[in-house]
Amino acid sequence: SLRSGQVLSGNPDGWLNLIHVDDAVTAILAVEQSQTASGTYLVCDSQPVLRRDYYNGLANLIQAPNPKFANSSESTGLNKRCCNRRVREDLGVTLKFPSFREGLRNSLGDGV
Repeated sequence: SLRSGQVLSGNPDGWLNLIHVDDAVTAILAVEQSQTASGTYLVCDSQPVLRRDYYNGLANLIQAPNPKFANSSESTGLNKRCCNRRVREDLGVTLKFPSFREGLRNSLGDGV
């Protein structure tokens, strides 16, 4: 979509909470191995990002034009900023990719 310049849906000023698959697995294994894990854990990276910033970063990596959004007031998703404090502090998880910036290139693999 980015490479072809297609218009993207979603509010560019809405928040995204992301997690690299490797960090998600690390968090799941930490819960499984914990003797004290309880309740609900929000598994996300340490820095929520605006949809606009995420897609600008992605476009830059794949050398695509800057993204265009259909409707800046369109509401999609929950538009919340989540906190992974319990995963980090209670379970002792250290994220390999604490924000999308560290993980995006890795997620793209050889596609960059």
